[in-house]
Formats: sequence, structure tokens, C-alpha cells
Amino acid sequence: MGSVFRKSFTKPVPPDAVVVEKGGIQFARFRVRGRVRTVRLTTGANGVPRLLVESGTFTARYRDATGALIERPTRCRDEANARRRLTEWEREVERVRAGVLTAADVDMSQHARARLEDHFTAFGTRQRARGMDDKYRENTLRSLRRVATDCNFRVFADLRAEPFESWLVARTESGSSARTRNLARESWGVFLNTTPLEARTGGRVRVSNWS
Repeated sequence: MGSVFRKSFTKPVPPDAVVVEKGGIQFARFRVRGRVRTVRLTTGANGVPRLLVESGTFTARYRDATGALIERPTRCRDEANARRRLTEWEREVERVRAGVLTAADVDMSQHARARLEDHFTAFGTRQRARGMDDKYRENTLRSLRRVATDCNFRVFADLRAEPFESWLVARTESGSSARTRNLARESWGVFLNTTPLEARTGGRVRVSNWS
């Protein structure tokens, strides 16, 4: 049985913080944007006190079909939602063990359900590594995000050519420049052609329809 938890990390203590003690535990009290915060203290590697801060979202810990221990961010702030996501992943593991799914099927599904913003970030990193001009890369990412927002594309599996084609028609009718439309076509064509195949297949996206 897996579990969900908030990961902890440390941060420097603000210079204006006041150290207080409650029940034998030290806390730092300070103001952030006019509001008072009280955060537990821990000792850093060099013996200097640091703030002990919890992540705002939950991480799931479970074992995959091979028995390996997996830690995976749920991106959920609510514990109940995080546990539901953990249950989905554990069901996938059981289906792999039963032979209903293969590990490749699960990997494909995970890519397809990943947030588009995560794919955009990875795309930007790939383009930077390939020496893409910074201004062109920024314009490409801006175009991708605009279409995704307007077409309500949130995860890779949402992608379909039809909403994108309707978006192009609407831009034409609203007097949008040909440059804007061409940049959108080019941006999505490059993005889809450089995205891992398992994501495109899992989302049933045909690259040819977008170029």
C-alpha cells in the first residue's frame, strides 16, 4: 500500500526573524507581505538554523510492477485528491502485474496525461540545447501557450487538430495577421515532431494534421 506526503525542504531564515520556542521546539517568526508567519526551525549542514518548509503539494510513494519504490508528484494540494491519484497509479500497477497492460502502455498513458505546460517546458529546454535563437524560442512558446489556452488544451491527450483548425479560422475572420497564423502552425508542427513518440501516440495526435 502506497502513501502520500508533503516533501520538506529548507530555506534561509529571514534576517528580521525572531526566534521563539514552543514545547521545546524553535520557530522563526517574521512578516511576509505584512502577514506574520511562524515556521519551524531546523539545523543546516553547517550548523546554521534554517526554516523547515513543507511543499504545497503532495508526493505519492508506491511500488511499481517490478517492486521498485517510486516517488511521484501528484500536483495535488488536497490530500484526498492526492490519494485518489495514488489509487489510480496503483491500479495501473496491478493491471501490469495481471498482464492486462504492459509497462509501455502505462508509460504512454502517463505521457498523454501530463500537463501541456510540462511538455512546453521540456520543449523549450530541448530548443535551447539545440542552439535555437532565444527570441524565436520565446515567440514559439508564447504561440503554443496562446493556442493551448484558447482551445482549452490542458494535457497532451486533449490535443486534436479540429479545435486548432477552428482557431485558425477564427483568427482569419477576426483580421489576425497571416504571420500570427503561420507562426502558430509552425510552432505546433515543430513541437509535435520533437515531442516523445509515446506522448503523441498516447494522445492519439497525428502530427501531419498540425503542419
